[in-house]
Amino acid sequence: MLQKAKSYGYRHCGFILDRGYFCKPNIRYMDSCGYEFIIRSRLYTLLKDETERMDKRPNYMTVPAALKELDKIEMVRQYDGVYRLDHAVTKTQKTILKAFGLDSDDVHTTAVSIGETLAAQSGGKKYGKN
Repeated sequence: MLQKAKSYGYRHCGFILDRGYFCKPNIRYMDSCGYEFIIRSRLYTLLKDETERMDKRPNYMTVPAALKELDKIEMVRQYDGVYRLDHAVTKTQKTILKAFGLDSDDVHTTAVSIGETLAAQSGGKKYGKN
């Protein structure tokens, strides 16, 4: 289908894909045809590659499970008015982050940067006890 669409001159297409496309050969083929697609495929590929390097096959290394787990990383405004990570990055989250070439230091660095940006946006105003 991709070759046929390409031969008709279609360059900017949208695809509605079922679960069958979630395999490396199909994703690589779509890439080779020059079509961009949903970021979910990239996540799938990175998670799958990391899972293959692991001794066991954890069930949290699927796209939905990984996103749900990473969604637990959150920042909250502390009593002193500064935004910080609410909890430490868990071992499971570290494993998922590793698939994307990230680690807990990257999360902490980004959290500090976001906290500083939020402080600058508020003009340095503290939101703690007034």
